[in-house]
Amino acid sequence: MQSPRTPRSSLYSQLRAYSTFPKTLSNEFKRLPVKLLDQDIPHLAVVPSNSPIRPAHEAGTNFFFCSRTTEARRRVFQPQTLFPEIESATFIASLDFCKSRHKLLCGTKNNFATPSRLIDCHSSPPSVIKPQLGTPYIALSYIWGQNRHYESIWSTHQTEPIGPLEIPIPRCPRTVLDAQIVVRKLGYRYLWVDQICINQEDSNDKQSQIETMDQIYGGAELTIVAAAGSHSDHGLPGVAFTKRQVTRSLEFDGIRVTCMPNDAQSLIRSSTWSTRAWTHQEALLSRRLLFFTDSEAYFECHSMQVRESMRWDFNALHGKQGKLFSFFNSALFLQGMSHTDFYVRTHTSALLRFYRIVKDFTSRSMSCEEDALRDLIFGKL
Repeated sequence: MQSPRTPRSSLYSQLRAYSTFPKTLSNEFKRLPVKLLDQDIPHLAVVPSNSPIRPAHEAGTNFFFCSRTTEARRRVFQPQTLFPEIESATFIASLDFCKSRHKLLCGTKNNFATPSRLIDCHSSPPSVIKPQLGTPYIALSYIWGQNRHYESIWSTHQTEPIGPLEIPIPRCPRTVLDAQIVVRKLGYRYLWVDQICINQEDSNDKQSQIETMDQIYGGAELTIVAAAGSHSDHGLPGVAFTKRQVTRSLEFDGIRVTCMPNDAQSLIRSSTWSTRAWTHQEALLSRRLLFFTDSEAYFECHSMQVRESMRWDFNALHGKQGKLFSFFNSALFLQGMSHTDFYVRTHTSALLRFYRIVKDFTSRSMSCEEDALRDLIFGKL
């Protein structure tokens, strides 16, 4: 039963209609191209009558997009049905577009050093190698959890062999295995994972690697983020045998209604991954992020965001200087705090931004609390 103090309005629900341009201010809305406004898609949501005007970022809010079946190939927006496995082509296109159009906005890797070790995802079994200078690679951001029973490659290799390094990797967590599959699907070969590429038996190596976290994550072509589950054996939903939710659509009277998954950003914010100081730092240091939630995959760079459940025309949504219209800018880790924030038009002072970074970082959990400030400084946030 409802509490006697519960407002009567919370006992009722409403069916509300929303626009694709929810964050657009009235003056900015007037400046949008007419062709873009014509592509707006009405979408519906059942929400409590006392719900905020725009509940999109509240966990648990589901939207239903309505479109005519004759508009199967809309120019800008098109809801997509999600299948058990991730649609790699969506994020290959996102990566390619970002690298070709956001050369300044998303930074370059000219000033980043190559990690001393990488996982070769093409070798069988995968092995740790010493890469050549400038080798492109993808990094992984995830939480270890309590599953630390896996044998470390460094327990049997206390010192690295002289000459080319090629150490086979023993059984590793499901998340790391899935990340190797994603690396191959995206057309890359090498992966950086802290648990494997840092000698966990050598305190000096661990310290030197901590001091170069900005180089490692900033230099990666992409950072894969495991934003689902609470341990390293959860896997990446939509990859291999790691299941995820799927969406449904139905048609009647020439109208297609597509059920959208929960908002990806709200799922990321409420994830166990988001509560960790280490992972928060890794995301801020990265140029591009590919999140895996239980509902869908979500791509974010310093200039745009892409949901797997919505097909976008990147060219139509980008304005001058290669940037998206402001209401489509990345909302999670842009915020004028990235290592390329000098490209972000913001009036926030550097001191205030630094304060926000320290506050966000220190409010998250760490396995060793006394390391918080040291790791923040070494991360060069």
